[in-house]
Amino acid sequence: MLNPFQIRRPANNWVVPVSLLMLIVGFLFSTAYSVTARSNQIQESLRGQFSATELPQLITDQELGRKLGEQKNEILKLRGDIAALQSKLADGSSASKEINKTLKENNLFAGLTEVEGPGITVTLSDSKKSDLPSSEMGTIHDNDIIKVVNELYAAGAEAIAIDNRRLSASSSVRCVGPTVLVDGERIASPITIKAIGNPKDLYGGVNIPRGVLDELRLVDPNMVKVELVDKHHLPAFSGGTIRKFAKEPPPKS
Repeated sequence: MLNPFQIRRPANNWVVPVSLLMLIVGFLFSTAYSVTARSNQIQESLRGQFSATELPQLITDQELGRKLGEQKNEILKLRGDIAALQSKLADGSSASKEINKTLKENNLFAGLTEVEGPGITVTLSDSKKSDLPSSEMGTIHDNDIIKVVNELYAAGAEAIAIDNRRLSASSSVRCVGPTVLVDGERIASPITIKAIGNPKDLYGGVNIPRGVLDELRLVDPNMVKVELVDKHHLPAFSGGTIRKFAKEPPPKS
């Protein structure tokens, strides 16, 4: 005898689920093939424009540029927050104003704020001479830039920027192949070094006999140009300021 409360199910109840599953699988295969074909098309296009050795470097440079851009945006936001806090402190008591003054002085010393003032501009350019013993002699290297920066600091420079990149205590200048990196960012000839300080002292400091500029002028006088400037406006340092290992020691008992 049949149970009147029993639910009747068709014998072929697997047809609909299996059909849906096959439809989804087919869609996934179609999408994967489309993406793969598009990827291959892009790679073939890139190979036509760049050599096999240039393509990995291009991708690396693009990734590095993206990360640097993200870090800069984050740093600028944090510095904006600090500036807002400093403004609130300035509106408070005399003690708060003194703290705010100290913070501003420390930020100025560390290169974390924009600055302006008189100084000089040193422009270094690769030589265009074709009769040099080697091309390396007429190329501006990281050592040339570092020597100029050191001579500027020794002459009393209070702030320096290379190609509008502010230097700090943690800045680095180094060669990677035919290019120069300043704090990880690529620069190329002509390279502009701006310094704020007493213009006459700075001018005399970089033009000392047998200094780096004298050495470059012996190769080609057109590799060096020095100008006195009434007012520079230099940006704030845009690199990272987080310290993982250097920490303030505990107070002495």
